[in-house]
Amino acid sequence: MKWKMLVVLLLMLWAPTVSQAVEFADRVRETTTTTGTGTVNLAGAISNYRTFVAGIGNGNDAYYCIVHRTVAQWECGIGTVTDATPDTLSRNSVLSSSTGSAVSFSAGTKDVFATTPAIFFSKAVRATTALTNNVVPKANGDASVIDSCISDNGTTVTIDPACTGGISTPSLTLSGSGPWTFSGPVSLGTSYLSTTKTAGSTGVTASLLAKLDSSGNVVTAATSDVSVLGVAVATAASTVAVEVATRGIVNCIADNTTVVGNLLIPGTTTAGRCRDSGQTLATAISGSTQILGRALTAVSAASAVSVQFFGPGHYGASSAGAATVTTWAGYPGASNATGITVNSLTSRVSTRFTLPYNITMNQLALYFLSAATPGTMKVCLYPEDGSSLLLDATITPVNVTVVAASASGVSLTPGGYILVLGCATTCSVTVAQTAAESSGVLFGANGLSKPFWHGTSTHTSGTCNSTMPTITGANQGFVQFLINN
Repeated sequence: MKWKMLVVLLLMLWAPTVSQAVEFADRVRETTTTTGTGTVNLAGAISNYRTFVAGIGNGNDAYYCIVHRTVAQWECGIGTVTDATPDTLSRNSVLSSSTGSAVSFSAGTKDVFATTPAIFFSKAVRATTALTNNVVPKANGDASVIDSCISDNGTTVTIDPACTGGISTPSLTLSGSGPWTFSGPVSLGTSYLSTTKTAGSTGVTASLLAKLDSSGNVVTAATSDVSVLGVAVATAASTVAVEVATRGIVNCIADNTTVVGNLLIPGTTTAGRCRDSGQTLATAISGSTQILGRALTAVSAASAVSVQFFGPGHYGASSAGAATVTTWAGYPGASNATGITVNSLTSRVSTRFTLPYNITMNQLALYFLSAATPGTMKVCLYPEDGSSLLLDATITPVNVTVVAASASGVSLTPGGYILVLGCATTCSVTVAQTAAESSGVLFGANGLSKPFWHGTSTHTSGTCNSTMPTITGANQGFVQFLINN
């Protein structure tokens, strides 16, 4: 099967849109005494020149210039010729003028003549007749306009980066069997590459993730999807053609608060959104999670985040060296007999840790060195970005005893997490911790990148907040805990 490839280089289209063909003719020059900014009445050809009707033709468009003979007024543009009494030339579109817009001409004689405007050459839209195999140049802007810096050997089009003219045409559309070869880099600037697909049964929404359905059409991606094709550029109902951005810079609706530089993954809260993973490295993201790209702007949930979109087929790399385990002990050093005191309903001990494995968590166990006032205690777990609550458990501490919080099959993948401990009812207990590390080591230049550390966060009394509050303080030591399947 012979496939047809469409490559769109997203550049700025100069040529203006016209209602019909633009005609060119030599020796077309007349005079006019019309004043103001409107259509001019043509007074006849100058000696040895032709009229617009004779040279351009009735009803056709022409590039024109009008120059006042005694006043510093001039204008070049596109106008329509009409055979009448007298003949007229409308001034449809002004390309350049002495005022920067349509000139209100003063009384007196003006020369009116057909021309080829300089912008044709300064904007590098010189049509090349050699490119007729796969691309047909059009002088009036109705179709692709090709710069003379492109060469074609019949199957391959080559763009020469050394050409001083450059490519400043808009949409350079190359269609045919290809292949297409570029002799230099092609910059997308702040735009994207895209493909055109048909919207499936549920349609798609602008700035939401799109994936292919079983028929090869596109629909909005589901939460935690792993087969995202790109981002829908526009909203489209079923059976309607829609552009889908697959690489480059594109806007996507955020599923949570984003941080510039963090990797984005498919939304887990709302279908079709882009979610900040809280990670900057693919090695911290599960191999079963699709990586969409990198956040270029910091926005809140439901706002549009600018994404450097990587394209389909990018996934986390952590699974390459990350085994699936049934138990994991979260304590990197020797025990410290002093422990960490938990005695507040609102001010919570908040430990950040890095999980290097995949594990299904059914229990999270803590060891209590003392329980002077046991009461009850909240055990809360959040992903490192604090965007959701993964575990909300209440336990009753017991002196010198391991107590487990039920987690009911929470799936954890390699990455950063925050464990929060606080009183659900009045309590005063001491939880086992590792040996203290100096605050200078913990909270130095890269303190937040340490695999284990803890601070304090403020929560609603006796509860686990739905999202993680800000952590403050430079507390030493780390809570010891054990995750079991």
